[in-house]
Amino acid sequence: MHRTCGGSKLKITCSQGQCRPWGNQQGKGGDDDLDFLENAIRLEVVSLLKKFFGGGLPPYISNFSSLTILSFGSNQIYGEIPAGIGNLVNLSILSLQDNRISGAIPSSIGKLRKLMKIYNLIVIA
Repeated sequence: MHRTCGGSKLKITCSQGQCRPWGNQQGKGGDDDLDFLENAIRLEVVSLLKKFFGGGLPPYISNFSSLTILSFGSNQIYGEIPAGIGNLVNLSILSLQDNRISGAIPSSIGKLRKLMKIYNLIVIA
């Protein structure tokens, strides 16, 4: 299935629990780039490395309890990590490097017992 993201005509393939940009598609670095994820709560893998996605990490990402990989490395993501990140009980890989994440790392991240890799999680206070 292909979805359009925030009017950018970005084609996203969402199938078999995975969500990836189609071909060499990129975000536009805007606040609404991640809006296409809002109703995709059954996803297991979100891999959007180096695709120029912008905006904040949406709070509804905390509802993706099936998520095993959350990879937004090398984009234009900004703001705080949602406090509900601890709800992602199946998360094994978290990649947020090379973005503009700010604020404190939520203490709920300690609930992620399956988390095996965190890539370069540096938060600007």
